[in-house]
Amino acid sequence: MVGERKTYRLSRILGRVREVFEEQIKGRQFWLRAEIASVTYHRSGHYYLELMESENGVVLAKCRAMIWNSNLDQIKLDLGQDFPNVLRNGSEILAFAELTYSELYGLQLNVMSIDKSFNVGELERRKQATYNRLFEEGLIGKNAKIQPGIVLQKIALVGAPNSSGHTDFVRQIKANEHKFDFSITEFPCQVQGERAEQDIVNTLKSLPQHEFDVVVLIRGGGSKLDLEVFNAYSIAKVVAEFEIPVFTGIGHETDSSIVDFTANRHFKTPSAVGAFIVDKAYRFMVKVESGYAYVMEFYKRQMASETNKIDLATQFLAAKAVSMTRQKRGELHNLSNRIAALVKQRLSGEELFLNSGIQLLSVKPKSRTESETRKLTEAKDTISLLAKQATDEQRAVLQNTSELLALLSRNAINREKSKMEMLEEIPDLFHPGQILKKGYALVKMNGKVISDANEIAVGDEIEIEMYSRKITAVVTKEQQEKWKESLTKVLQKS
Repeated sequence: MVGERKTYRLSRILGRVREVFEEQIKGRQFWLRAEIASVTYHRSGHYYLELMESENGVVLAKCRAMIWNSNLDQIKLDLGQDFPNVLRNGSEILAFAELTYSELYGLQLNVMSIDKSFNVGELERRKQATYNRLFEEGLIGKNAKIQPGIVLQKIALVGAPNSSGHTDFVRQIKANEHKFDFSITEFPCQVQGERAEQDIVNTLKSLPQHEFDVVVLIRGGGSKLDLEVFNAYSIAKVVAEFEIPVFTGIGHETDSSIVDFTANRHFKTPSAVGAFIVDKAYRFMVKVESGYAYVMEFYKRQMASETNKIDLATQFLAAKAVSMTRQKRGELHNLSNRIAALVKQRLSGEELFLNSGIQLLSVKPKSRTESETRKLTEAKDTISLLAKQATDEQRAVLQNTSELLALLSRNAINREKSKMEMLEEIPDLFHPGQILKKGYALVKMNGKVISDANEIAVGDEIEIEMYSRKITAVVTKEQQEKWKESLTKVLQKS
């Protein structure tokens, strides 16, 4: 017969374990480094945690832990606003704790305090490791090589809507003192919490880059742990590989996030990003206006110079024409006098010869007389004809010379007029009308251009002048700037 087996009650076994635990371990406190696998808040005011240790993805140890309500207030005081960032899934902590054991709940840790400096130090270590990885992959400064446009009019805004940073940026852009009209398309996403990293990455990847001039990633102020998501490798990598400039306005004054190193430009606050974009547009406007003023001044100087040249050329041509006409007229007069003298001389000679012939004929036969008479008549006709031909030839030369002078004068004047017409077209290229084609508009009231929003009151009727049309609008009484938003939408639809 088999001997009777000895049995033990579970409470006795576990009670003995508790006795040994109390003899050897109870009351000993220590610093424990572990990762939070899960955390749950109970309505009684306690926090239930599961701590673990892993290596290369393999879990080496697990243990339940408690933060009693009696210790919670001090822990919250120590961690401050970083409390939700430290006490979350996946966070590694350095906790001051003690082990407890009971027959009902088994072995568990009692967390009495948490060292915030450990989390900050661990954050810096991971931040440096991420930076080194991005540097080795050639992503640091990659987006910074993209040259932003002269005017960044179409803006893709990525951030948490209705946050202080979001509000500050939009106000800085929309309420700019120069009345510039910017187009802001919002892409809302979480910027804090467990889902923030993946939400930001998904939002950036879904953004249609070709439709915008710049992407602005913003987040309001916070502690280092609040801004830890912007040290994530996945976000920094997506930003670095963007094909258009990415500006960051992460709310920190003394430190930088990893995403700042892969962005095109980074700013300390969202408002600073907006101020830079507005100032960039203002600098372009000043450059255009200065260029236009220079062109107009140059145009006026050139017009004055060319007008003076034309006047001088006209005076010279007129004087030259008069001088040449007088010269040719004098030459013609001299030629006429010479021809007349020659004719007179020839006639005198012929008359003398005729008289001699008459005397000779008086003694010769009548037929010889008639023959000689005919010869004399023919000679006289020949001389008259030659005289007339010489006179006509000189008159034709004078006429041709006068027509040539007139043609040369007209050609010179036409060339100078063509130069003036080309110079007159230059101001049109820089006329404000050309600027209006690019999307700008003039706001007028009672025919006067409005440059200060304080000149406009509720109920005023204003006129918006664009390139191809004019729009009349009335300021509503809800708020003084609502008409600007309405007009912006009308302009965009137009």
